[in-house]
Amino acid sequence: MSPRVAFLLPERLTFPALSGGAFQVWLEALLPHLGDLDLRIIATAADGASHPEVSYVRESAVLAKVRPLLVRIPKAGARVDVAWTQRHYLRAALDHLEGVDVVYVFNRAQFVAAIRSRFPRVKIVLRMGNLHLRPERGLREADLVDCCSEFVKREITRAVPGIRRTSVTPETVSLPEQPRPEEERALAAGPLRILFVGRLVPEKGAHLLVEAVKLLRSTGRLPDLRVVVVGSAAFGSNRDSSYSMALRQSAREVADVVEFAGFVAPAELDQYYRSADVFVGPSMWFEPAGRTFAEAMAYGLPVISTDIGGIPETVSAAGAGILLAPPPRAEGLAEAILTVVGSPDLASAQGQAGREFVEEHLEASVVADQVRRIVRSV
Repeated sequence: MSPRVAFLLPERLTFPALSGGAFQVWLEALLPHLGDLDLRIIATAADGASHPEVSYVRESAVLAKVRPLLVRIPKAGARVDVAWTQRHYLRAALDHLEGVDVVYVFNRAQFVAAIRSRFPRVKIVLRMGNLHLRPERGLREADLVDCCSEFVKREITRAVPGIRRTSVTPETVSLPEQPRPEEERALAAGPLRILFVGRLVPEKGAHLLVEAVKLLRSTGRLPDLRVVVVGSAAFGSNRDSSYSMALRQSAREVADVVEFAGFVAPAELDQYYRSADVFVGPSMWFEPAGRTFAEAMAYGLPVISTDIGGIPETVSAAGAGILLAPPPRAEGLAEAILTVVGSPDLASAQGQAGREFVEEHLEASVVADQVRRIVRSV
């Protein structure tokens, strides 16, 4: 008999991953490979009738083969208090956990005690995608704390003694059906196409990429390149912030080189990865894992990033690119870009190494096998 498994997603974003969200994207990639399990997915409902047509098309594709019970909990009105919203969501979610054997709780240690109290025999897997360590009780009461990287596991076990059991299940990506043909690469001829994908917040470092381009131009060393910045200040929308507005203002003097694409839904990112030659993500914080780096590697792109957090576990382990010493600076990023321009054979080899690493370690069917083992052994 298949275990009855509930995936309790965070209350912030809906499912499927129409508006992004690391956990939503992770689960969506895995679902087609988990058809042997009795699944239910609990997520928040989308706002009103947002994305009605897109939602229908996406759900028919994502959920057609694997038919989980999909429970959408209406949002708690206009109230914006985070703790109150989470309590509302949890109270409603508990009603849908009856009869479940295993509950995957995503990044909400504060949900564990309530689940344990109401369902004392259920097994709880707390899936941690960052270092939100409060309340510590939730981390200790979970049957398993499953982390997105060795970095997150190491930091959590160091900060919270007494955790029962830990594991690492990495980020996952679906390999493109075909890698980009080598003849389409622009490293040897034509403009170098640089891609950034991420939220436009200071810690993601998009401003460093803009500054690096400006520095190369001011010193007369700017090669023939184009930069596309994909992302916005918020999840799932093109909402602005003071940082994102200042970033675009700063980029005006290199507007012939730098283009801002705004928020792009996960399902639409394919065209951007396929048209790029290099992925640049000069992260300035302790990135738990960095899904976009794995996505870029799946497309055979060499990566320029930072030797910090969980990033080395994919980029360095694969030999897939250049990692800058933290904290990254525009000067170092500019030199890394010049290295890629001047070493097309090396960049190509790094891109191929990255794709092979993803295929062996991060491809969705591989990671789904790890999830299945956890569900059956917890």
